[in-house]
Amino acid sequence: MFGHELDLTVGLSERFPELVPGVLAVDRHRNWMLIEGAGEDDLSRYDDLETWQAALRAYAGLQVEMARRTDWLFGQGCPDRRLDRLGDSLDSLLADTPAMLPGTSWGLTKTETDGLRARAPEFKAACRALSEYAIPYSVEHGDFGYWQVIVTNGRSRFIDWSDSSVSHPFFSLWFLLEELQCGEPNTTTRRLPGALDRVRADASAHRGTRAGAPPGLPAPGHHLPRHDRA
Repeated sequence: MFGHELDLTVGLSERFPELVPGVLAVDRHRNWMLIEGAGEDDLSRYDDLETWQAALRAYAGLQVEMARRTDWLFGQGCPDRRLDRLGDSLDSLLADTPAMLPGTSWGLTKTETDGLRARAPEFKAACRALSEYAIPYSVEHGDFGYWQVIVTNGRSRFIDWSDSSVSHPFFSLWFLLEELQCGEPNTTTRRLPGALDRVRADASAHRGTRAGAPPGLPAPGHHLPRHDRA
């Protein structure tokens, strides 16, 4: 999963030095790298909505630019997780019982696993529906939590591209919103009325406008079925 992170991080830092910390040294034999300091405060330390919106606009801008360079992304080793590939690989993924981590405190129970497998047609239908929108594929971070966004003097920088792939760009924002709704409370999103909706609408509109998306595009996650834990 992590083999492509080194080359991708080097390439992104060269293309977007204002958004991705530079790589100071690499050890390709051990697949290690040393990056420059990006700062200490992640996005959760900021309780003004404007900082969150600015960070997500910057990330959306990076995705729009990289949508023109998917061949380059594949050349860096990014996995192919475009919607048609996701749908085709879903059956084998859901059949992988060890991947469900049964018998562990963080794994799925048999009831949850059975319920997830029963929803395979729904997930495939969601992939087909989402693919109907004219949103180009781009780099998808894969672990886009607020802790991956470092803000210094109003400037956001993005770290840890180990789980990245070429996929639908809205998946990144969906992951962040799910974390904010289900994970550790954040002062901004918990205190300000409608903060999550405003962040979602602003980021999706910025992506859609710059990517030439059709009017009436739904918010990220609109077509994605949820599977809540019991």
